[in-house]
Amino acid sequence: MVRLGGTATASHMAAFRGLETHFKRLGIEMDWVLYSDDQAVVDAFVAGEIDLAWNGPLNYVKIKNQLADPCRVVAMRDVDFDFVTNFITQPSSSILTIEDLIGKRFAFGSRGSVEAGLLAHYFLNQSGINPRRDLGICTFFEERQSSTSSDQMDVIEQVLSGEYDAGAHDRAYPQRLKETLY
Repeated sequence: MVRLGGTATASHMAAFRGLETHFKRLGIEMDWVLYSDDQAVVDAFVAGEIDLAWNGPLNYVKIKNQLADPCRVVAMRDVDFDFVTNFITQPSSSILTIEDLIGKRFAFGSRGSVEAGLLAHYFLNQSGINPRRDLGICTFFEERQSSTSSDQMDVIEQVLSGEYDAGAHDRAYPQRLKETLY
């Protein structure tokens, strides 16, 4: 029997039902275990309580960092394929390249946001920019006063207001925002 673990959300439970049907068609018995939060899924996988973990990139990194033997991705949702993090500035900004961010004010999304926080921080580091050392100011959503509960909307508002010179959000966010508003 294969044991699949994930957080107890409506979308995960719907996915698990579909996976259970798929596994049964393949002749594989499957059971799914629901957890209260992402860290509980990470802990269960590392402890060997579940065989598969339904999680996102951040939890994959947490799992990988805790295991002596490697783990691997065996499936990915279609919405996660070709995922892109965008760096944004004002249209009139002199920031044209990633190197132009040095000394500038940068707004990250939430620390737990893969798209607007973690990947943006990672990409800056990969390009040779240490955010804490090389940017004039950089903050995560949790460190700022905000008029919105959305970390990505906050990044857009911070950049549009001029409080920050640049920021990060995922490529799909403006489209999701547009669909919500109209």
